[in-house]
Amino acid sequence: DPKAKEKDVKKWKESITLDLDKLEKERKKQVENNKKVMTKISDDKDSLVEKDKSYKAIPCFFLQTCVFPRCVQSPEDAVFCARFVHLLHKIKTPNLSTILIYNMIITTFGPMVFSRTEQEAKHFGKFLSETLHMLNRWASTE
Repeated sequence: DPKAKEKDVKKWKESITLDLDKLEKERKKQVENNKKVMTKISDDKDSLVEKDKSYKAIPCFFLQTCVFPRCVQSPEDAVFCARFVHLLHKIKTPNLSTILIYNMIITTFGPMVFSRTEQEAKHFGKFLSETLHMLNRWASTE
């Protein structure tokens, strides 16, 4: 029946339109939340890292307690960790050497991979991939 098909198509279009409206509202909320979080991180960057610790101890402690435990949990956590390290560099976090962090990541990946389950090693590989992709972009620009 052509009228029934037309009615179904009309309902389907209305449903899609409602879904698009909901998605747009959600996107706006997410953008606003992202701005708030980024402002908070930027405002607090001076107090993120202790000044009293040794220059090399800070990146090691940060990786051991924050990055390595989380980056092996899931592919999403791996991407988050790689991007978070980059964010800390981007906002110029005082007392945190990005060069030392990336050097430690690269020099410790062997033991990290071999001491993990297969699934954790896959997640760590995703973290490394994201990290190396970022470093490659830096290397290809002046």
